[in-house]
Amino acid sequence: MCGIIGDDEPGETIKQQLHARGAEIEGMVVEPGRPTTVKTRIIAHNQQVVRLDREERSPISRQSRQKVADYIKVRLSSVDALVISDYEKGLITEPLLRDIITCARRKGIVVAVDPKFSNFKHFKKVTIVVPNIKEARAFARHELESPEDVLAAARYILKTLACEYVLIKMGEQGMTLVDLKGHSISIPTAALEVYDVTGAGDTVISSLVLAQSSGASWEEAARIANVAAGIAVSHLGTTTVELKELQNRIQNNRFSRL
Repeated sequence: MCGIIGDDEPGETIKQQLHARGAEIEGMVVEPGRPTTVKTRIIAHNQQVVRLDREERSPISRQSRQKVADYIKVRLSSVDALVISDYEKGLITEPLLRDIITCARRKGIVVAVDPKFSNFKHFKKVTIVVPNIKEARAFARHELESPEDVLAAARYILKTLACEYVLIKMGEQGMTLVDLKGHSISIPTAALEVYDVTGAGDTVISSLVLAQSSGASWEEAARIANVAAGIAVSHLGTTTVELKELQNRIQNNRFSRL
């Protein structure tokens, strides 16, 4: 885990929670004077009504960026994949991406990206990009009203970024996976009930990359990620997906051809 936190109580809480779960905390870079992002969600009748963010979204300092880059490049020798989740909070910038993506590609490591629009064009030559329908629509600059529109947007992203795969998340309409050769696979949603979509995108990219790194094809990994997301949205609030629950849902899921 690598990211930016502030020299404050929420930052300490993050480090304590990570440490308690056995994760390294050396990658939590502290930037003095910058607050740790805190999100407050207001829930009513099991639905999120509004979210209040306390944050600083300006680009991180050059010194912090160098610490992040150095940490990642050292760890690249002992990992199978690099996941970049862009929340537009100032951590992900074009200079950082250029530095770490080049290094990861040189080592033959899978680079998976969950993008936001402002940096979308900088995710060049990564392995797979996983935007939602809104992000894909904004990048392609046209409405995605049909399956053909979605395919066209995915192929535009593939061509523009020179990446190998695009997986577009379409909410209740499922997912569409397209590769560099133009092959496409539509995956119907596996959600049975939707209580809260908080963290669904994080569930998708983490389970996707974990499955692929464990030996699954990208199609198999996408189907596993689809089922995992279906579990995540069936719970209220941010939740983790337990392996046993994922196994049971895959075995009972009529949509998943695994």
